[in-house]
Amino acid sequence: MELEDYLHNKVEVERYVTDWIEHGERMRAEQHQNPSSAKHRLQQLKTNQLAQTSTFLHPSNTLFHGLAHGILISMIATTVTR
Repeated sequence: MELEDYLHNKVEVERYVTDWIEHGERMRAEQHQNPSSAKHRLQQLKTNQLAQTSTFLHPSNTLFHGLAHGILISMIATTVTR
């Protein structure tokens, strides 16, 4: 679109752009209110992943703390021997 066309049809162009923006906002709001089944599955996967991570890092998880302790000791030993 040329500048001259825009200036000649400024009201129509601005109305079109405003309608396009409002349409996009309505569609995003509708998607937010009615998420797709794919979004539900992704949210469930994220929730499960966070739950597994927090369980793994929980102080009662002796496996994690044993591994962390072993890694820390190995790092210290490597540093001391250098």
